[in-house]
Amino acid sequence: MDDGLIRNFGFSFHGTPEELDEILTRHPEAQFVQLQINYADWEDAQKAAGPHGPF
Repeated sequence: MDDGLIRNFGFSFHGTPEELDEILTRHPEAQFVQLQINYADWEDAQKAAGPHGPF
């Protein structure tokens, strides 16, 4: 990134909040994360969160 070859560094993510925290702790240089959010389940937090708890 310092050589000007990459302007913005980020990634898409489909895991647990704990995994995201670990990745961002290891890679603080990430400038954005695209999260998968199922709009159809937005009103039902437990269903949207799955077995890992609410957002």
